[in-house]
Order: sequence, then structure tokens, then C-alpha cells
Amino acid sequence: MVIAIYCRKSVYRDTSDSIKNQIDMCKDFIKRCYGEGHTILVYDQDEGISGATTDRPCFQKMMSDIENDIIDMVVCYMIDRISRNIKDFCNIYFMLQEHNCRFVSVKENIDDTTAMGRAMLYICQVFANLERDNIRERIIDNMNHIEQAGYWPSGLPPLGYKIAKIIEHGKKHTILEIDEETSGIYFHLVDLFLSQRKTLFACERELRSEGVHTRKGAVIDSSRIWKILSNPVYMCADETAYHYFKSAGCNMGHDISLFDGHHSIMVRGRFKKEGTKMVLKDKKEWKVYVGMHEPLISSSDWIKMQDLFKGNVFSKKKKTDKFGICSGVIRCKCGYSMRSKHDKRCSGYITYICTRKENKSRGTCDSKTVRCETVDNAVIDMLRQMSTDRDTLAKFVKKDDPKPTYNTKSLKKRLLAIDKQIQKFTLSLLDAEGTAAKKYIIQEIDKLDSEKTDINTKLAESSIIDLQAVKEDKHINELYESIHSLLKEFDTLDTLSKNNMIKSIIKEVVVDGDNITLKL
Repeated sequence: MVIAIYCRKSVYRDTSDSIKNQIDMCKDFIKRCYGEGHTILVYDQDEGISGATTDRPCFQKMMSDIENDIIDMVVCYMIDRISRNIKDFCNIYFMLQEHNCRFVSVKENIDDTTAMGRAMLYICQVFANLERDNIRERIIDNMNHIEQAGYWPSGLPPLGYKIAKIIEHGKKHTILEIDEETSGIYFHLVDLFLSQRKTLFACERELRSEGVHTRKGAVIDSSRIWKILSNPVYMCADETAYHYFKSAGCNMGHDISLFDGHHSIMVRGRFKKEGTKMVLKDKKEWKVYVGMHEPLISSSDWIKMQDLFKGNVFSKKKKTDKFGICSGVIRCKCGYSMRSKHDKRCSGYITYICTRKENKSRGTCDSKTVRCETVDNAVIDMLRQMSTDRDTLAKFVKKDDPKPTYNTKSLKKRLLAIDKQIQKFTLSLLDAEGTAAKKYIIQEIDKLDSEKTDINTKLAESSIIDLQAVKEDKHINELYESIHSLLKEFDTLDTLSKNNMIKSIIKEVVVDGDNITLKL
């Protein structure tokens, strides 16, 4: 067995055992515990170098020999001879484990072959993991701060933008700035795809023929074009954009009030790595912020491009909207969803039909097919009623079952009285020692303690009820603003945008004949 002895003194005036004494004690330990006949390598030339760093020539030589599987065991006088830093020591020990190299500390009696020795080393591992978690949390907190402020987090800027540095509150930050040289490529792509209705492949051919490349000289192929045109970073951050992402289930990092129409969108967590490929995540995993940079495209045009990606983008014919604005949230009285359908029997109108009635294998339903226009107009009229005042709106908001209310003032007063009584009874116990009254006093204290627990439970419930009330008020205010926004822009939106905004506000539209009920 090849055994390494590592010895070190921090400074020459160090009062710790000399290098010679450390070597002698390590050799005695090896002989006593493992016998003779082993190859011993001594690493003892780091005198005067602190254990706070691993940048020690002799130590690095030993670690290199371990990595080359030359050494079977490392013996030291004390752990701090190896390192005075818990994190560094843990990293060192992990490397020893990878190379099946044992570790022993003579004075501290730590041997990783013993249960106690492993326990001590596992404690070090715990501290190392804690440090890594703290670092990860600090990184996440920093990223959240950067995104909340609208700064550019890191990496190369998207096509059409360049990196700019600003100083705020004495700190340097990175933002995006429109690049006059490359932004023209983006506008050209939007024109080809959105205005001229060219396919992605046709766009690629056009750019190739024009000799257009990226900053680094790469070809802008169809895949790259899709990534550019589907990137929300170019999109104007206005109320339409907010409702679009909100209705898609995205996590909104900023309130609607910050979607002012002067800045652009930033999205975190769009892609994930699967093997060697980057795959687009579900929109519910996206986190949407407002960036500090200027937009290159309106929200409505950007949404139109995404609609083209969803449909048959290679078709020369543009399909007309064949669905109602309540699609996705409308339900029949029987509980089944309703879908929009182009019904030739009804003079070509778009209608809502119960999916249970349509698919008879699910059972029977006597509901009638209704025109989309009738339901959609009724829903808009109801929203207009809600926009008149918040009290009217509150009637439509589904609330939780009513919970009991408590007089918190009287409960707190009773709590103080109980504490005084318990204190009084506790003092009485001293005088009641050895008497029959002791049992009675203890029973009374138990009763008061039980009552105290019950009161604290009620106070906690009351706090939760108050918090829920605050959340409901906030929810109603947000709905009120959203409804106003929808109604203000409603006539200018296409059917898909109207549908997205409806879904961001309404949870459910229930149709029962002529009766239409909204759930917000």
C-alpha cells in the first residue's frame, strides 16, 4: 500500500508541532495500525503557507499523484494541515473518494473506515452542500433582481440589438440598445414572413440570395429565423402583450401597470436542454418581465406571427376565423365543454355545440346549439355592466364558502386574562405542595391552557380570513382594470386576441338555454 504523509506549518513562529514531529507521529500511527512494509511518500515542503488556500506546491503535487492513482491512503497529523476551509476540505475529500484513496487524521482520530470517522466527514459534506445551496440562492436572487429591474441578464444580444452599459445607484448594469446595423434584418424578416406571407424556407432563400448573415458570419437558416421571429424580446410591452401572456398561463413577473407601451418584453425560462438539443418549454413555465429596451415590433403584429406558426404557415390561403371569442372557457349546463363550429345548417353561422351532445358515446344532453354571436355579445354586455363599478363586479367573482368570524379584540383580551390566571395558579402550586389542592390547581391550569390553544387557533383563522379578504380585493381591482382594458381595445382586436383576453379574465361561461352565467 502506498501511503502519503502530508505535513505543514503555517508560519515559522507557529507553536504547533514541528514538521519532524508530525512525520514521526504519522509514521508511528501507520506502523501501529497497518504494520510495516508499506511505501511511504512524505509531502512536507509547504512550510510557511497558510491552510486557508490550496495553492501550495507540495500539496498540489500530492493531489496530482492521487489523481494518477499512485496513492492509496493520505495520513495527516490534523485535518487543518490539509485545509482550514471546510468547503475546500470537502472538495478534497470528494476527490479522494473518486480515486478510492482513504483518509486518516491522527490527532483527531478520524478514519474514514470507521463509523465515527465517516460521520465527521459527512458533517463536512453537509457544510459543503449548504455553501453550494447558499451560492445557488444568491445567484437566483441576483438574477431575479436583474430581471425585475429590466436589465439584460447575460449572453449575446439578440439580432437587432447591442449591449449598452449604464450606471444606476453607483452600479454598472447591462441593457439592450437598438443596433442600427442589424435591426434592419429583423424588420426585413418580419416583412417577408408577416406581410408577404413567405414560408420560413422562402425567407431563408431570400436572405441567402441577398447575402445576409449574422454578426459572426453564420447563415440565417429557417430554424434561426423561427427563433428570431418567435422571440418575445422584440415585442412591445403593452396591455395586449400582458393579457396574451397571462392567458397563456405564463408567470407574470411585473404588474400590468408596467406594461406601458414604451418598453419591450423579456422572458426567462423559454428553453430547456434535452440531451444536445434546446427544447421550447410550455408557456406555463415562462416568466415574463418588462425590459428597459425599446421594442422593434408591436404586440399585435408579434401575436399575428405566432398565430401563423400555429396554423398552416405554408398555405397561400389565409383561413378566416372559425371560432367564437369564448372558446376554451364556455361550458354546457351538463358540465361538458362546448366548442365552436361552422354550422352550414344555421345559415353558415359559427355556433357553440356541447361536446357531450356531439359525441353521443359520452351520454345524452338536451341542450340546444347556440350561435356564437349571441353568446359572445351577451358576455361582452355583462363585462360592460361589471365595468360600471367594483361592487357590481364583486357579485360575479366566485368566493370561497363563508367562514366564521371572530371578535379578535375580545379574544385577545381573554388571552391576557388567561395568562394572568395561569401565572396566579402556578404561584399557588408552591403553597399547595403535598395537599389535595395541588391536583385541582393542575386541572385548572390544563383547562386554561386548552382554552388558550383554542383562542390562538381562532386568532390564526381570523388572520387568514383577513388576508383572504385583502387578496380578494386585490383580485377584484385587477379584474376591474383588465375589463376596462379589454373593452377599450376590443373593437380593434382580431378574434384570437379577443379570445386570449377573454380567457385571461373569465374562468368559465356556463350556457343553460337562454341563461348565460359568468365565473371570474
